[in-house]
Amino acid sequence: MPKTKSLYLEVANFVVKFGDHLNLVDLFEEVVAPALTDDTLRRSFTGTHYLLHEPRLVNLKDDLGVVGRLVKDEVIASEQQLIENELRPTEDTLHSSPSSLFLLVVGSHRLIYVRENTGSPSVGTFQATLAKFLKLKHKAFIDFQSKIEHPGIGRMQKKQLVEKYPYPSISITPIANEGSVEDFIKKFARLKSITTTLKKTNSEFDNDGLFDQVRTSQDLLKSTKTTLRYENKEGLNKDEATKQVAALAKQGNHDLQLNGVDFGGSEMKGDEDSLKLKHSIPELSEDLESAALELYGAFKRLKKTASIIVPDVIDKVKEKVRMIKDSYGL
Repeated sequence: MPKTKSLYLEVANFVVKFGDHLNLVDLFEEVVAPALTDDTLRRSFTGTHYLLHEPRLVNLKDDLGVVGRLVKDEVIASEQQLIENELRPTEDTLHSSPSSLFLLVVGSHRLIYVRENTGSPSVGTFQATLAKFLKLKHKAFIDFQSKIEHPGIGRMQKKQLVEKYPYPSISITPIANEGSVEDFIKKFARLKSITTTLKKTNSEFDNDGLFDQVRTSQDLLKSTKTTLRYENKEGLNKDEATKQVAALAKQGNHDLQLNGVDFGGSEMKGDEDSLKLKHSIPELSEDLESAALELYGAFKRLKKTASIIVPDVIDKVKEKVRMIKDSYGL
């Protein structure tokens, strides 16, 4: 583990969908695992390359994990330097490769993320990178399926296969707790509005009766976007806002937008990234699999103390995870 002054663990809800009916575990072996464990893949632009370093599956005993690092590999060029109070041209370069350690808990579909260095890639960068890798592996899966004989059907056209196995979408939403929400909301002199937009989930329901009903209505109406907004230009009740926003932000199933005014009179905004939990952790083991188990232990302690909400894994997903572990000999 690269040395750093302090390490903080972030937790996010990790949702991969293939259309409306197929989730993360349904095409885990065919698409998701290949996208997460192929260290030859690259996402590159303007001299910067994002890649996975030493990714692997790991047995978490009561779940399955994928652990590895996302590396931002780049050469930073310097055009000028201030030397003896004079600006002078230079052609110096610096090769830099900051990394972030990740652990995906497959059954619970939670991402545990640790930024290890200054300039380490963010959770948002991880999502953008994995979106590309999923697209590549989905294409390879469809190409392969189009070349084989399917029982009782024969060969299927790619169009038919995409209808059966739709293109992947990914959403990684940072999770907060009441403490991190309270700390952020305290920065508002007036909190004028809260907007929450429902996000797609893998297989769980919201831990909130109201939003379970809203999701049911959303499905019946075939709504592609469902939003609830609270607004008061004079200022919402910040204590009640903390409770309600924390209840949603703990789950990672909502896009949240907070708007208001800070104590300096300037406009202030926040989203789920602003609210996210950052939990201090001790230095992790150098061995990647040992580090994964340490992260998983910290994650379970956060769950036990209700600092985060992690829905119980449904029986269907538990059985699928067990089958995947058996398939990989874990």
